[in-house]
Amino acid sequence: MFDLNYSNETSEKILKALINAAKIKETDLTIEAGDQSSWAKNLKNLIHAEKITEDWLVSLLSKNASLGRAFPEQEKIQANALSSLPANLLREHSILPYRFDDKVLKILILDPSGKKALTAALRETLNSTVVFEITSLSHLEMLYDLDTVKNELGKLSSQSKASGPASTNLDAKNKAKDDEDDEDDEDDEDEQEESTPQADAAKAKPLQPLRKFKFREKWQVADPDLVIKFCAQVLMDAIVSGASDIHIECFRDIAQIRMRIDGGMTIKKNYGEYLYKNYPSIIARFKIMADCDISERRLPQDGAITFKGPRSEDIDFRFNIMPTKNGERIVMRLLAGDPALSLDKLGFDKNDYKKIIDAIEAPQGMVLVTGPTGSGKTTTLYGALQYINKPDVNILTAEDPVEYYLEGAGQVQANEKIGLSFSNILRAFLRQDPEVILVGEIRDQETIDIAIKAALTGHLLLSTLHTNDAIATITRIQNMGVPNFMISSALTIVVAQRLAKKSCQGCLEDDPRATKENLIKIGFSAEEAANVKAKRGSGCKVCGGSGLKGRQGIYEVLRMTNEIEQAILQNAQAPEILAAARKDGFRTMQEIAREYVAKGILSIEEFQNCLNIES
Repeated sequence: MFDLNYSNETSEKILKALINAAKIKETDLTIEAGDQSSWAKNLKNLIHAEKITEDWLVSLLSKNASLGRAFPEQEKIQANALSSLPANLLREHSILPYRFDDKVLKILILDPSGKKALTAALRETLNSTVVFEITSLSHLEMLYDLDTVKNELGKLSSQSKASGPASTNLDAKNKAKDDEDDEDDEDDEDEQEESTPQADAAKAKPLQPLRKFKFREKWQVADPDLVIKFCAQVLMDAIVSGASDIHIECFRDIAQIRMRIDGGMTIKKNYGEYLYKNYPSIIARFKIMADCDISERRLPQDGAITFKGPRSEDIDFRFNIMPTKNGERIVMRLLAGDPALSLDKLGFDKNDYKKIIDAIEAPQGMVLVTGPTGSGKTTTLYGALQYINKPDVNILTAEDPVEYYLEGAGQVQANEKIGLSFSNILRAFLRQDPEVILVGEIRDQETIDIAIKAALTGHLLLSTLHTNDAIATITRIQNMGVPNFMISSALTIVVAQRLAKKSCQGCLEDDPRATKENLIKIGFSAEEAANVKAKRGSGCKVCGGSGLKGRQGIYEVLRMTNEIEQAILQNAQAPEILAAARKDGFRTMQEIAREYVAKGILSIEEFQNCLNIES
């Protein structure tokens, strides 16, 4: 009678997390194209097949939602509790009200992601306080199969049919009301969304909200009332374009919006005229969205914006505004990288990937990721955190700013102005019983000293440094005053990386720079140079004429071995450490990038630009 299940969204997150953790395989799943409930069906099937431990699942959901767990027996079920809610609510949310305790209604719930919508639906139907408790799918199915429960729910279903769709409409109305209440008044979601029958129908679904967004090509310059829609479209445009940054700037005679897409800056010409004529209003609107002081125009300000993406997902923007001669200038960084993405999707070599997994699964040690700004260091670190993120692991992060949300982790925003530095946060972390600590960046000797000691005393510590390559990281730590014996004992692995612009695979042509002389110059042997057929993108509709499409990670992974430890203890120089590393299969970024050139993934120009090799 009732099809109990988790929401498709929750099911997808759980199953992807299990795949990332190698608990299940992708071959265990059957995802059908166009089937909106495929993930939920797969999760249910795996639970019934006992391939997923329900104790683990209930513990995970309980911890993340801060709800208690309950597995009541038949004698604890009260008939008046069962009949207290409309049948459609039980069916839509996979819940079971089972007991009144001093006018507090206890409700078993499978999926806490629907708790907010359910709470809204209960506001006008109950006078009692409600307490939700997480239970397992098998236990809830067992309760629904009891004769006493079947009889009571049968009566409810009959009443629902007799009374028509009123209760369903009430639930949809309450859900819509809750969505409206949850919206930020300053964000004005009504202005962001175009009302269509499809969008209205999507809103009525409590667990699968969808957005319909209509983009404007032209803007009426003289209409200041369009400022809210203009700002919303700029953010949505950046999201759907895959931009990493938005630049809003004004000059003497023009204003423009540029977006960094695939590492390159692109001017969005359709926004220029309206932006120039309404610049102060647009700046004020973005300040309001970022919770900044709109009256302050003399000093830089930092803020954050959370905006609903195409599927109603929360997309975070890091916001910075500063004064210039021609008005304030805004730069927003999209923090839309999904920390649930799999570490094995970042492009690591198979052997290097295994080295990283071994390092982050170790109970203690230091994992460092190095590279210039914008090379994807934080994405790599969060991919590692997601891999080891489990209910029984206490993860704490100190960042400036907090770029990604990681459910189940304690995330702290550093603030030097009030003395909340990385070193002070680290000291506090050591009294918070963590297994894993992430420090956004090691900037000074005090921070590296505490980090090294944490890595030596039973903690897994992850952080970043700004160095050119993995070998140089060891030299940098030495220059920060850390003794060699502590480096060799604490450091587990170093990942140095770059993000290069890939050649568009839809318009490849022979690279005119691929002369034998140039190929030898970037490191190919004379024999290899004679056989390499380097390519570049010529420009097509797919890449917008740029010849570039997408990004390619270039990684070198230095794992600490006995040979490297001995070299460090003997105060060896970089060439000697490199020779020791090669015994473990270490390859430099240049060697890895040359393979991408030979495969037509990178052009010679991009190789030279990305790895700072002169042409």
